[in-house]
Amino acid sequence: MAAAALALAVPATLAAVSPAVAAPGAPPEPQELTWVGRNPSDAVPEGRTATYDIDVTKGTITFTGYREGRTADAADEAGTADEASPFRPTTKMRTPPEPSDCTLYAPVPYEWYGFYRSGQIWNDAGYAHRTRMNSGKWTCRATYYEQRTNNGPYSTPKLAPHSDATFKSGSARVEIVRIF
Repeated sequence: MAAAALALAVPATLAAVSPAVAAPGAPPEPQELTWVGRNPSDAVPEGRTATYDIDVTKGTITFTGYREGRTADAADEAGTADEASPFRPTTKMRTPPEPSDCTLYAPVPYEWYGFYRSGQIWNDAGYAHRTRMNSGKWTCRATYYEQRTNNGPYSTPKLAPHSDATFKSGSARVEIVRIF
């Protein structure tokens, strides 16, 4: 009887002195952005791509000008763009492009949950991935780019494909191919 009581008491004692594991925080609520300069739903001049900057601190998406050229991307249309070469043209438009299509290069927040952990650096160049972003005001299918670089004396850049990321903090290069 005493042994059973001791067996019950030991786990409770260990639990009392063990450090608690913090539960992962919930993703932030989508942020509604204020468009500055032009509405991306407006028609883009033929042969050009409208570019924007997102500032998540101020909650703004600012028109930064037009870029020449639009490139149809059959891989993106077929849903296989993630397997395509990371060195292909970065403008991905359907054929024919719709007036509401635009390209966005933006500092957008993200947070990785357990990918590659410490000892690596993330930046905004590298392999293209598609994800869905919801600002609370619009939803779009976006492409973001990042590159993993091992943080060491003999390290070389490595492209790090991901299909699952939660935007929360940091920055990424994002291309919006369609605003829904």
